Amino acid sequence: LLLGAGGSARAVAPHTAQLLGDGKLMICNRTVESAAALAAEIRARGWRAQAVPEAELSTWAPRVGLIINSTTKGQGGLRSLENETAIMAEPYSALAPAQPIALATGKTRSEDIAGKAFHADIEINNEASMKLAASIPKHVRFYDLIYFPEETVFLRHGRLTGHPTMNGKSMIINQAVIAFCERICRAELQARGIDKPETYQRILETMYRAW
Repeated sequence: LLLGAGGSARAVAPHTAQLLGDGKLMICNRTVESAAALAAEIRARGWRAQAVPEAELSTWAPRVGLIINSTTKGQGGLRSLENETAIMAEPYSALAPAQPIALATGKTRSEDIAGKAFHADIEINNEASMKLAASIPKHVRFYDLIYFPEETVFLRHGRLTGHPTMNGKSMIINQAVIAFCERICRAELQARGIDKPETYQRILETMYRAW
């Protein structure tokens, strides 16, 4: 079950659908039309995919083996919008609907934003998320593309209800290593005769330790 249908979801969806083999990738998004468009692209490549509206999230989440969050729900910091406004999605879980309040960034201090963000909508979101997480079989894995904070509300609820969880740290580090080895320094590595898997592994381990 892929939560979200934006840019990061489009990067994850094809590879995930391919790995599923005879399985099916369920794509859930607040705007179901976006999920349907992404599902159609996946089917056009020969893999199975189906769009589901956010209202049916609680129906599908207990029926899958892996839940991937590719939305911004749970992401740390402020997300800038148009007209000098911003929202804070960090207090929200991707397992439930959310309606973050847009606030004027030029007039509101960060502590005021944090204070106003914890309103009734967050409580509703968190309660629904925890209730749904508790209903999902324990073998279902929770994976979040977000790596800041290291444990989102989505992952915390998964952990507290006994599910295996993982954040996006390894993904972003692997992306950095690919960029380093295959693009930025590829010519240099080839010239030195060290364009090898062993080099890739050492750089990967070094970056992971330096995180």
